[in-house]
Amino acid sequence: MGGSARDIMTKARLGDQCDIRQVVTKQGNNYWCIALASNDPKEGMYTPQNMPPQEQIDRLRAVLMKKDHIQPQWWKAKNP
Repeated sequence: MGGSARDIMTKARLGDQCDIRQVVTKQGNNYWCIALASNDPKEGMYTPQNMPPQEQIDRLRAVLMKKDHIQPQWWKAKNP
């Protein structure tokens, strides 16, 4: 796989429709992720009520080489 998050976003043809965000899990673990949606509608990304098109999710999943049963998840942003 390799490459930076921006390279992955380019290869998945996501354009400016997503962002790289630092998130924290319920257990307190910090991770960087490629965010296709946000709870904050002012960010201009998709929201839980307006999810990104399945095609975008499928392209990102293919670039990341994730199996079909792996589903997108919601994580709290560390620094909104």
